[in-house]
Amino acid sequence: MSMVTDCVVQNTRGNGIQGVAGSTIRRNTLSNIGVDTNPAAIFVSGSGNVIEANTATFSPAYGLRVSSGGDLILHNNMRNTAGGYSQVADGNDMGPLQSPPNATSAWANFGL
Repeated sequence: MSMVTDCVVQNTRGNGIQGVAGSTIRRNTLSNIGVDTNPAAIFVSGSGNVIEANTATFSPAYGLRVSSGGDLILHNNMRNTAGGYSQVADGNDMGPLQSPPNATSAWANFGL
């Protein structure tokens, strides 16, 4: 269980932020993540995680990777991630992926 909030993470080789069961990952800014490998800007395992209001840009893999269910994922913004916005296991509560000009959900995640 950990809490990572209001951090700036840049130019990593592996995952930018990694959390385990019960972690809160909130309001972080990540860029150029995993430049030598294929990780995610944010990677979490286990259940009970909250992933909220993070921004990730320029990741050669996924912006967000979640390996198990039981997590809450909302208000995140992932841009220019080569693998796409996310790879999220079934069984999570995740706000819909929408584009900012057409967003209709208060829980939306954005992928540009």
